[in-house]
Amino acid sequence: MRIEYEDTDFPSETLRTQFSRAAEEAQISEALSGSDLEVDVRFVSEAQMRELNLEYRGIDAPTDVLSFPMYESVTEIRAAASDADRTGMPPVLLGDVALCEPVAARQAAEYGNTAEQELTHLFVHSLLHLLGYDHERDEDYRDMITKEKVIMEVFDVN
Repeated sequence: MRIEYEDTDFPSETLRTQFSRAAEEAQISEALSGSDLEVDVRFVSEAQMRELNLEYRGIDAPTDVLSFPMYESVTEIRAAASDADRTGMPPVLLGDVALCEPVAARQAAEYGNTAEQELTHLFVHSLLHLLGYDHERDEDYRDMITKEKVIMEVFDVN
């Protein structure tokens, strides 16, 4: 899975490696390992995140991460990725992820994680949203959290 970053100065090389590894694990876990997929990641300030959260969720406060999926389910992604006419085409864009490092850093301190651990967890959470997972119902929440834990085990962090 290709990860495109809007800001080339951030994240660190370590974080880029962790995001790539997490994306690879998510892709394998969803049986999409042969697919040419892309996720666009942008790091935003608290003010920018507040604006995005207000515009898209009606909440006038910054949050840690927002996901903007292009598909509703992994089934739709599989269909788009397996299209016979994809030769020479760009990767299938799963969607966009907006991460707010200052909010994530505060959460990391609260949870006893490093900022990189927290950002990786938030990226995994957001990536699962792009793959069609949500947490609207208790059952969906349990499924999503279970999947997050499986992917995060790669980093020995839950």
